[in-house]
Amino acid sequence: MRRLLSIVVLVLLTQNVFSQDVKYSLEELPFSRFGSYLAMSVEKNETTGQKNLYLREVSGKYAWIRDNIFKIEVFKSGNLLPFDSIVGTPSLLKCYANGFYLDFCFDGLSTIRMIGDVPVIRITKVMDVMNREWVMPVNDKQYRIHGAFDKYALTAIKGKLTKLQGEQFIRETKPGNIPWVQFEIVSTGDGCEVAMQWYIGGWNPHDYPKSFEECEKEVRADFVNFT
Repeated sequence: MRRLLSIVVLVLLTQNVFSQDVKYSLEELPFSRFGSYLAMSVEKNETTGQKNLYLREVSGKYAWIRDNIFKIEVFKSGNLLPFDSIVGTPSLLKCYANGFYLDFCFDGLSTIRMIGDVPVIRITKVMDVMNREWVMPVNDKQYRIHGAFDKYALTAIKGKLTKLQGEQFIRETKPGNIPWVQFEIVSTGDGCEVAMQWYIGGWNPHDYPKSFEECEKEVRADFVNFT
């Protein structure tokens, strides 16, 4: 899948239509970074027209497992705010919901950063089909999710992080039941900022010292150098 994304980008570059200023729909092309196994994509409900936003792992190693790993939604006062617009550029994914914004950018190859003035970000983790996942609170700013294959760290840089629903350890489920765990990052007055990192092996404790703007500039520079 990563190779396919690279080919698509190269074709667009060859046709001289893919520049930093171009905007594209995530229903047609995922948002990713060259060399990364992570991608953001949209699935549209054909009945309601609602756009559902997902973070996916696209290495292809686990094609038999659900690859829509995290569903990302915006809420206010307990009510879902559907995305009005989701627009991709080479370095930035811009989402809008009822007047609020939520931007996404890569921080390296294995971390997605998001920032916005949204009241609440709700993140739902769909468990893998092995149903063996640990959901571990590290502190009031971070949870780690250890699955049968991959591991993720969810860190609130700004905002209050809570585990809304879901068991700490899910091992067995009833037939047809999809195990999941849900988190919320609630703005404390200055918006929300989140880092979602995919990793393998042991966790190396660290912060995210680069600002969102610095991450975006780095990706933009890589794109300019690549082109």
